[in-house]
Amino acid sequence: MILFIINIIIAFVWMLLAAEETLAQLFMGFVMGFIMIAAFRPILQKGDFLKHQPPKKDYVLRTVNLIVFSIWFFFEFLKANLNIAWAILTRPNSKITPNIFTIDVTNLTSLEILLLTHCITLTPGTTTIKISEDQNTVYVHAFDGDEIKEERDAIENKLMKRILAFTR
Repeated sequence: MILFIINIIIAFVWMLLAAEETLAQLFMGFVMGFIMIAAFRPILQKGDFLKHQPPKKDYVLRTVNLIVFSIWFFFEFLKANLNIAWAILTRPNSKITPNIFTIDVTNLTSLEILLLTHCITLTPGTTTIKISEDQNTVYVHAFDGDEIKEERDAIENKLMKRILAFTR
């Protein structure tokens, strides 16, 4: 978190020192700050500067994982849209069987559950219905209930793992 704040400060300083103070300059400053932090990562991690930080993956790796997740999710989103459109256009209503299934989220934090449920709801064909009171189970509605095992596997083995790659 400290490195992210430093990156934001570098971005604002970059923007203020630029000829024009634009959003593009702020973004460029953020990228340049990220590159500087990545370059000086060994020095920052050796000194007393970050000793109070919990032992998590470093800022650079988590940021790269977030970018990879964003690109992956964008393509999954497009693929899901095409699959739903194809199913609606080619299959009769009697062949589409909606269903509800559960996902175990016992080991996830509240933020990770929030990200997971929003990603599920954003993806066409699935919608998060409810999170259990103890926050151990998420109930999901699937457009086509014939593919519940595949949907559950995709959520648990792809989506959850990619979210955990940048949150932990």
